[in-house]
Amino acid sequence: MRYKKEKAILKDCKAVSEIIGEMLLTAIVVLLISSIAVFVYANLGVRDVPHTEIMERVDLTTGTIEILHSGGETLDVASIKIILYVNGEKKVFTAASETVEVSSQNKAWKFGDSFTIKNTSISSEDTVALYFVHTDSKQVLHKVQLSDSWKS
Repeated sequence: MRYKKEKAILKDCKAVSEIIGEMLLTAIVVLLISSIAVFVYANLGVRDVPHTEIMERVDLTTGTIEILHSGGETLDVASIKIILYVNGEKKVFTAASETVEVSSQNKAWKFGDSFTIKNTSISSEDTVALYFVHTDSKQVLHKVQLSDSWKS
């Protein structure tokens, strides 16, 4: 009796290998198309964002802000923009600005180098936010609320 039931089930197994073959081919095609799409779309419009550690020092008596490169990748000096918001007023500084000194020997800003912004006329009552922007990748590399450090 048991043998007849197994034989009946095995009779209905026609074309199973063809169906499994079609499923495997479909899965392979879907994987290939999706991997090609990921490769193509991953490289559209993406620029390399440098990873750099940045520290800042503020001297309220002279109104000087020093931004130090404390590790990470070397940056091109021309691709750096510093934005200060002092009480909501925007001030933009680059290496070419008159009030900025760059301690870099060449056009590369590397570990140990600094940007010094002089005569910012900030006081302890001001609210100051600093944004360090890499213009080539259009990314903010460092953002800090400077006034938090002297108001606490």
